[in-house]
Amino acid sequence: MSFKNLLPHSQIFGECRMSRCISFFSWCAVFSLMMVTGCHHRGGGSANAITWEGVALTPLREVSSPSTSSLYREGFPASLDILPKRLVKFPDSMTFLEFQDEDKAYAAFQQFSNPEELEKGFLQRGGVTLFRKGAWLGMWFSKGKRENVLREKIGLPGEVEWGALPQGFSSLLHQGRIAHTERVLCARFLGSVPPVSVFAAQFDCRGDSAWIYFAPDMPISFSKKLNAQQLASRLLDFSERGMVGIEGCFDTLLTLNWLEKQKKVLKSLKLRG
Repeated sequence: MSFKNLLPHSQIFGECRMSRCISFFSWCAVFSLMMVTGCHHRGGGSANAITWEGVALTPLREVSSPSTSSLYREGFPASLDILPKRLVKFPDSMTFLEFQDEDKAYAAFQQFSNPEELEKGFLQRGGVTLFRKGAWLGMWFSKGKRENVLREKIGLPGEVEWGALPQGFSSLLHQGRIAHTERVLCARFLGSVPPVSVFAAQFDCRGDSAWIYFAPDMPISFSKKLNAQQLASRLLDFSERGMVGIEGCFDTLLTLNWLEKQKKVLKSLKLRG
């Protein structure tokens, strides 16, 4: 099996598109969750534990701030766009990645999933099942569809639903938003690595589509990294509150309307904070 088989049939939107295919044979470690008794704590788990049917699993090994090479040795691709803050490995080849926040976990998962899979938080390629919940990304190698089993039995820290959009998207306009186009851009935005996550989605522009970008706390200094050519086809507005932007809408009035609405949302976030 090659890593390219995990890529969606449709192109990944935005700047997070993978630039090359990576060998994926080592992802397919045997992932039998049912069930080694030495893999459990006796009794229930804490709020921060990974559980199976409510029983906390005992990690075999934890690695803080794993490097690209250490992830590769564990069987993960050598060039994930976003690195996790922690790798947690269990007996029976159970491996989970915990990211800094749900934004980065979502951005990592979107590299491999099509829009429907991204929304559900599950994807399967052959015998490999990848899944995301909140700030966690996990992998299971097994035959057959295992989504329902995982939903019912696996427990990951956090109260969010499987595949739920990161909270930042609640501040992005809803009217006119095209379903399943939400993307988090944090490894690459307009040719540079942004200091904060950029929330992006496509919107209906009089029958065509356009992108709206929203990045609270984006520093004004980031605008200096963007050249004139990158700015020419995009309307970006930087302030002490962050950045909002529009790309690809030919309707000037609609573009300005979107921009003003997002700027008001950005201002209201700062006032509440």
